[in-house]
Amino acid sequence: MDKPVLLTVGGHTLRSLWEPLSETYDLAFLQTHAATLAESMGIKAIALERLLKDDMVAEAKTQAMIAASEVVNACRDGGAVLDAEVEALHGKGLMSWMPTLFFDHSVTALVRLRALETIARDRKVVGVLVHEDVTPEGRLLAEFGKSIGVPVLHLPHANHYIKPSAWDIHCRISSDHIGVSGEYMRDWYVECGADPEQITILGTPQYDYLYDALTMPDCEAAKRAFHIPEGKKVIGYGTSWFQMTSVWGDGPAELGRCWAQVLSACQMTDAFLMVHVHYGEAGRQQHYADQMKDANVKGAVHKGDGLFWALQASDVVVVPSASNYGLEAAILGKPVVELWTPGARFPDDGPEGTWGEDLVEVIERAKPLPDWAKRMNAGPGALDRSVEWVRELCPQQ
Repeated sequence: MDKPVLLTVGGHTLRSLWEPLSETYDLAFLQTHAATLAESMGIKAIALERLLKDDMVAEAKTQAMIAASEVVNACRDGGAVLDAEVEALHGKGLMSWMPTLFFDHSVTALVRLRALETIARDRKVVGVLVHEDVTPEGRLLAEFGKSIGVPVLHLPHANHYIKPSAWDIHCRISSDHIGVSGEYMRDWYVECGADPEQITILGTPQYDYLYDALTMPDCEAAKRAFHIPEGKKVIGYGTSWFQMTSVWGDGPAELGRCWAQVLSACQMTDAFLMVHVHYGEAGRQQHYADQMKDANVKGAVHKGDGLFWALQASDVVVVPSASNYGLEAAILGKPVVELWTPGARFPDDGPEGTWGEDLVEVIERAKPLPDWAKRMNAGPGALDRSVEWVRELCPQQ
């Protein structure tokens, strides 16, 4: 017997919810690879893309082409302006890329919309769950949910560290309900304009495992796994990637400066450098390893799942700009240091920060921040709370 349908994008941060939610709903995924993964886990999943017919795709392409032709006319006539002071961002300067980009995005959105309309016509859809409601696919799903009158739930995958007073796309709210990780995120969304009644503190489901002592290697076991000499001080470093929602200033150069400063700190203290490479920096492991070798800094470069091994092996963790790797370290009781960049910044009660000149001294006096970690994340049990939150807001009938 078919269950009511819950629409979702398929982001990996909500993966732990799929199995328990599948007991109540049939999950319909905007991302086909997520549906395939769910099926491999024994979960009944609907890939919305598989509902498409050839005529739907053809119609979407036709509509997108008509809309793109209007963009062409606007570029040619000078009516399209993104930045009047930059030649490539207004009028004919847009002609070489704007219509094509608009067409590609329009086809994707229209095709997905046809799939959503199909499942809403053929099945009982009772809600929408997204991990971001500001991306093109997340916003599309949220707006579609509103259009058919079902609750739209947003379970943010991470804290945002740019103050709401600064314009940032994450301040835009497209959902009816927001399940936040802790007090900081609640206050952040309220400052962005969210009604406090929309918000429920749940914690972060993907962080639950960090509180389970039975699954965590202790510090010494983690150090042995990386062959770190006994008694050697270990400085952990979580790399980041340039994005306008976190690092401003000189862009990638800011992150290069932070990396050079942590290398220098390890040289000065003869510390072992434990590097965890951000998921957004695919293929950069060798880059960091080569630079460590050139600087004569001993250490290890880690990427992928099991980041807790790198965290547990660290005596102190340094992060470039405000980073959720720093929060994960704090949850595990590690001292954290923030290397400042223009843009995002940890809140005032968070880790001590520096522009880098006194990094060694700041590392030496860094202390664990258990109270800050609790304010940022509501602690263990977030998965169970999140599942019940969805079930309460998206009833089967």
